[in-house]
Amino acid sequence: MYTYKIIKEAENAKESVIEMGGITNTYTLKQLDDHEAMTKKRMEEATLQLKVDGETIDTMEKAFVFLTNLEEDKYKVVMEYIAKKTEVDSLNLLVEECGKVLKEYGERRIEIKDALGIE
Repeated sequence: MYTYKIIKEAENAKESVIEMGGITNTYTLKQLDDHEAMTKKRMEEATLQLKVDGETIDTMEKAFVFLTNLEEDKYKVVMEYIAKKTEVDSLNLLVEECGKVLKEYGERRIEIKDALGIE
């Protein structure tokens, strides 16, 4: 459970600075070592994936020569389609995440007002 305290009161209660307590971040050197090892592993995996993807591109270009001979305007259309498709997927995830954050903020706002007696 969080605790709330007004540390700088303002005439308009909504502009008062609120300190949220009850949050402590603790960790061990073992956890730090584990996270460092995980990060190194992710970097190695990403490096290997880059190599594999590069080889895949080479293979695709050899198998589908038209990819390298695509006219500039058609290439741009294909790239724009892929970019927009990827963007739509990312935006859907962003909208979902924002919805979760806004819900949490609404709940926190009520909790703060109740804890501090703010209307």
